[in-house]
Amino acid sequence: MTIVGTSVIGVSHLNSGLPCQDACKYKVTANGKAIVAVADGVGSAPKSDIGARFIVNEVLEHLEQIDLKKQRIEEGDIKEVIMFAREKLKKMAEDTQEDFQNLATTLIVVVAYETDDKQKEVMIAHIGDGAVLAESDKLEILSLPEESESKYKVAPITVKNWYDYMHFYKFKKNFKFIAIITDGCQPVALKKENNGISVPLEEFFRPIFYCLKNNKNPEECTDEIRKLLSSQKVNEYTWDDKTLVVITF
Repeated sequence: MTIVGTSVIGVSHLNSGLPCQDACKYKVTANGKAIVAVADGVGSAPKSDIGARFIVNEVLEHLEQIDLKKQRIEEGDIKEVIMFAREKLKKMAEDTQEDFQNLATTLIVVVAYETDDKQKEVMIAHIGDGAVLAESDKLEILSLPEESESKYKVAPITVKNWYDYMHFYKFKKNFKFIAIITDGCQPVALKKENNGISVPLEEFFRPIFYCLKNNKNPEECTDEIRKLLSSQKVNEYTWDDKTLVVITF
């Protein structure tokens, strides 16, 4: 199992002098589980880049601690970790006298591992925009963004009723790849059919999966993802910050 990925600043933030508001962190644990956290700071929140980096660091640290103590990571463990990380983010805001909403960020957490029957079990906790996709016999979407009734287009983890917007999914299948993207990638990674249903764009993901399948060097594959997300071709369609993380089995 290998994980590669990166966050890349968008053209709009380069032009305005703002930092990249996306963040990602991932690891294959000592027990052979893939753990991933991806966050997209809300554009209207002035310190969302700090919130995004803080939340992914906290989630990864505590997921790894749970993995060291337990044979399996369960749904309740993931939800507890997210709740704990949110509380730490809120405490950090209080300690620095920062408005909690200034740190607003979305969050996607993925835990994946191979089961005894050689299937892959994937658990996803998702609040806000971005998406999770997978390939087994076909490329499919596992999780899509959730819209919000609050002042935000999508619900960040800082809203009071954040738990109402969090979705949890569990899959068991012979997956080959899992891909996690922020909304900056959506214009080039997803398209809507005539019926309004979003589907993944094969031409975006196929070269990445091919690179991973034929090149086992994670640093080189991460560099290829960085080049793609920073390319002129991609920036013609999206000026936002972009994150792509891929798990390969």
